Amino acid sequence: MTPEEKLQSVFMSVVARILPQTLIQENLKIKNDTLHIGKNQLTLPPKIHIFGSGKAATTMAKAVCDLIPSRIAGGVVVSNMHSESIRDIEVIESSHPLPTQKSVDAGNTLFEKMAALSQNDFFIYLLSGGTSALLEKLPPGVSLQDMQEITQQLLQKGADITQLNSVRKQMSAIKGGKLAQALTAPGIVLVISDVIGDDLAVIGSGPLYHQPYTDAQHILDSYDITYTLPKSSVCRAANNVPHFVIGNNSIALQYAREAWQKYGIDAHIMTSQMHGEAKEIAKCIVAIAKEIRDKHQPFSPPVCLIFGGETTVNVQGKGRGGRNQELALASLQALEDCQGIYILSAGTDGIDGNSDAAGAIVSSKLYHPQEIKTYLKNNDSYSFFHKYGGLLSPGKTGTNVMDMVMAFIL
Repeated sequence: MTPEEKLQSVFMSVVARILPQTLIQENLKIKNDTLHIGKNQLTLPPKIHIFGSGKAATTMAKAVCDLIPSRIAGGVVVSNMHSESIRDIEVIESSHPLPTQKSVDAGNTLFEKMAALSQNDFFIYLLSGGTSALLEKLPPGVSLQDMQEITQQLLQKGADITQLNSVRKQMSAIKGGKLAQALTAPGIVLVISDVIGDDLAVIGSGPLYHQPYTDAQHILDSYDITYTLPKSSVCRAANNVPHFVIGNNSIALQYAREAWQKYGIDAHIMTSQMHGEAKEIAKCIVAIAKEIRDKHQPFSPPVCLIFGGETTVNVQGKGRGGRNQELALASLQALEDCQGIYILSAGTDGIDGNSDAAGAIVSSKLYHPQEIKTYLKNNDSYSFFHKYGGLLSPGKTGTNVMDMVMAFIL
């Protein structure tokens, strides 16, 4: 098995272990009428309404239905994946990464059905990454075009997920705890986290989680975006619904380390909080890898370094790709013709930016210095890898715990 094949094998084995059905089977247990979530216990009512949103919503819903089939009382889940209805649960296919009218229609439908529940009802909400774009309800004075343009500008200028979702919450009538504010029914939220630190206020822009209001206007100002955020959309008070994180990036990194150990390769988790400009992160990772290869410090090869988190890209060109392919191509540029180092950068959701690939795998075999410079300048990493090889294209995985970078040094 080549180093590239080992990297791909480890990545796909990790994805298999963080699929929603696996996470739900491992974290949720039913004994009589009691639901055990880790060390927490909850007495289940006879009927439970299922709601959810995010890239993993449909697969999470199927897993919950398999766990409590006789208790399902209907509901709505919103995802970017096409699916037929799941038992009595309506499945709505919506838009990502930019919200469209589908997002607004989906948000209005879910909001109305959840708000119609009484205090005698009970719901389980399935929350995962992608919710911020897939689910929207607009307050007076904010148009869909406003939301689309602001989101696009923030993404292009390299805003991180915390900044992006802070702005989105202030422009929304469903985010930032505003969905929770409309409810009378009790319930719980099961979360697959796609943000650094598992901040519940940031995951999916926190539709059922409220935190004290902070004005996000300064974020737009810092990126020279001319738009005045509405004050009227602020959620003044809301009752938080109990949230339980059942999957995150840290778990994925642990699974990766275990997979490398099965190959007899020493592996080290470097961080689950990787963030910053993709090109700069790439330079740091390659510098560490070269130090190990040349000086056996701080580890001796063969070894794999594992990084998790989410980088950003300040988009200047008009090419195809995403942050993972950009990081991989920038790593290749920094590697030059240095042999014995292999790097994978990929998103666990299977889709990177505006491409159909999850990321890429690079080594000195792909080193074409002038072409790399040209493609990076146009943010066209996908086209480079499509031409020279290296794309990792598993398709939509149905899960999302951010990104993983692995540097394998021989």
